Amino acid sequence: MISILIFLFVASFIPAQGNVCKSDVDCGAGECCYIPSRFLVMSRRKAAVDVVGVPLEPLDFTHQNGTCEKYRTLGETCSGLAKMNGHCGCSPGLYCKFYPLHLMTLPPVLLQPEPAVASRRSMPLGHSQCEPISTA
Repeated sequence: MISILIFLFVASFIPAQGNVCKSDVDCGAGECCYIPSRFLVMSRRKAAVDVVGVPLEPLDFTHQNGTCEKYRTLGETCSGLAKMNGHCGCSPGLYCKFYPLHLMTLPPVLLQPEPAVASRRSMPLGHSQCEPISTA
């Protein structure tokens, strides 16, 4: 009895797999074919350049299998990086809109001059969600 409960508990954390596909036509309505790439995009910089700065060869995914994945619907959270890595993203007619989080903070009171710090790009806080594309 305990072994069955442990099995069910562990099985609940394993994600369900979609149908196997090679292109979007193999998937149902509201789905696309997600074929994982060998190289994940981890930033918004150019994805087709390797560490040395030499463009990578175009990858041929026609021989690889993927899984069908549902498109994100209106109001669902989304990610531009997920779309760049081949995931479905927002449904056709929608786009992923970023809403920055505006924090109301007071400037710090400095008693000493601020030490020089190496410049770093900051990532803005906020969230993204699927919104309709306006034609106006």
